[in-house]
Amino acid sequence: MEIPIHADADAACSEFRVEYLNPPYMTMKRPQISNVPKKIAFNSKFHVNVAIPTGLGNGDLKGT
Repeated sequence: MEIPIHADADAACSEFRVEYLNPPYMTMKRPQISNVPKKIAFNSKFHVNVAIPTGLGNGDLKGT
């Protein structure tokens, strides 16, 4: 990308910065949650199904 630079002494000074963000976890397959209840009563237990993608190790998963 090219940004034009003006050498006008009366123009206001400005700065333009771009940071590229592409960590590896942004492109990884993620677990898929299914069988989620539409409503959950306060302070009640419920179960959901979680499909873990191939290649995602158990050490990579965290839950509470």
